[in-house]
Parts: sequence; structure tokens; C-alpha cells
Amino acid sequence: MIGRRTLIVHLACAALPGSQLSFAQSARRRSLIGLALPNTPISEMLGADPASPLVRAFLDGLRGLGWTDSATIVERRSLEGQPQRAREVVDELLGRGVEVLVLGGARWLHDTARLATRTTPIVGLFAGDPVAGGLVDSFARPGGNLTGITFAASAEFAGKQLQILREVAPHVRRPALLANREALMHFPDIARFQGIEILPAKVDYPGEYDDAFALIRRLGADSLIAASGPPNVVNAERIAAFCAASRLPAIYGFREAVAVGGLVSYGVNVPSLFRQMGRMTARFLDGAKLGDVPIEQPTTFELVANLKTAKALGLTIPLPVLAQADEVIE
Repeated sequence: MIGRRTLIVHLACAALPGSQLSFAQSARRRSLIGLALPNTPISEMLGADPASPLVRAFLDGLRGLGWTDSATIVERRSLEGQPQRAREVVDELLGRGVEVLVLGGARWLHDTARLATRTTPIVGLFAGDPVAGGLVDSFARPGGNLTGITFAASAEFAGKQLQILREVAPHVRRPALLANREALMHFPDIARFQGIEILPAKVDYPGEYDDAFALIRRLGADSLIAASGPPNVVNAERIAAFCAASRLPAIYGFREAVAVGGLVSYGVNVPSLFRQMGRMTARFLDGAKLGDVPIEQPTTFELVANLKTAKALGLTIPLPVLAQADEVIE
């Protein structure tokens, strides 16, 4: 119980200008963020320490710039691979008054959000080139209310992936490229590599994998390139199991597949992209203006190899590849 004298002192302090400011700051509403992912199960997105490494990394990015759990509320939604729910989910988040809308890497989700709002900042993950795709004006000054992180494959990156795959499996001549529509559209033409024919296999949604795998078998692919980005990352174990059953050497754009039995990966660390998205979101919470936050790109790539999988496929990973590897799984 507060005594009369103590209460008088508290009231007197509250009357001071500085104290009024402190009280106003402590009573300020927490910032509200909307996070929508196209494929990650909602059960893996919830909690202060969610099971999804992508959501954990996003929260770490926010916390690293001072936006702790006590300063923010992150409303989390999953489309569960159902694009028909995109408008419903986006409208719900906007209706709750989110200050920033954060979206996983699906073009249909980005398009839906752009149609739904021109004033709420949108931070997206792009599988393709957002400038070439007509989403933004430029990397430096995106314009509009959309910005984000892109991991679109450059010619150098694609060439490096193919080089590593052929060093590990020299017989490769007809690799299938498993990727979503946007990545296939913007994946550079690497057919200039003599004797190599790229066989496209489109997967935009989890329900399309069976058809894509059947197509890869029908086309007679002798190997696989699994592009980074949704839904491949979420279905890493499924893809690795298909390659093992089909005895296809494969290179992935994300290490998660190698951790569950894939052969080798070369690409960006996907959780690090979500950490970047968290930091970008924090900039808007700190007052950054629409159109002024540039599109960011990854600057580092990692190489991971699985010796057990190589042995199962009758392959030997060359020493030069192992020497470059950031991680070797035995």
C-alpha cells in the first residue's frame, strides 16, 4: 500500500515536464508488425523462440536494433501454400493496423500486398530481380512502398553452382532446374556452358512436387539444381529424398538440404536473409520514409558438402571442393 506522503511525492514528480515525457514513453503502444510466409507451418512460427529458423532470424534482426519483444508485437500468419488465401491474410493484417508488412518470397503474395496498400511499408524476399520483374523502380531507390532482399541468381553465381556440381559429378550433362516460376524466369542463361542442357521443372506450391519429380524422370535428367527460395527450403528433406531414391547428384542453393541428406549446396544462408529483413523492418519503425530504403542483396555465400551422401551415390568429392567448403558433413 502507498502511503499518503509517498503518493503526494509521486504526483508532484508526475507534474514535472521530464516526468511527463517519461510517463508518455512508458505508456506508448508497442509497434505492430505483420509477418506472412507462403509455406512455413504456422505451428513453427509462433512463440518467442519459434521452431522456424527463418522466423527466429527475423526476430533476431529486430532485437539487434533495439526492437525487443517488449517493444514490438509480431502478428504471424502462414498461407500454408494456398495462394487463394493471400488477400484474406493481407487484409486481416492491414486491418489490425500493422506498421510494416513483412512477406516471404512468393511473387503472388507481393502482388497481393501491393494491390491492398500503397501506404504501409512492405518488406519482401525476392526470388528474382525485382527491377526486371517490374516490382520496384531501382535497387537504390525502389519507389512506392515495397523494398526487401533479393537473392536472384547472377550469371557468375549460376556458373559457380554448375562448376561445383560438375566437379563433384563429372558426368553431368542434363541437370534439371527445380525452381519457382519467378526464379525460372530470371535464372540466367547458362546453356552457353558447352554440352550442358538445363531442364526446367517448375514448383510454385507444395502440391506441385509430385508432378515436377515425374517431369524430371520423364526428361531423363542426370542431376538436379534446386534453387533457393520457397517452397524448396521448406521442402528440403522431400527434395533430398527424391534425389537419393533417383540416384541424382544435386546441388542446392541452401544448406538446409545438405543437413538432411543432400549432396552439396552453394548459396546464401537463408536465415541470414530474414535477419536482414528484420533489420530493414526496424528502419521503418525508426522512421525511414517510403521509397528510401534500398533493395539489399546477399554479400556472402557458403559451400556445404555431405560425404555420406557422396559415398552412397558412388561419388568422391574432390579435395579442391572440400578445401573451399564452409562445412563438411560426415
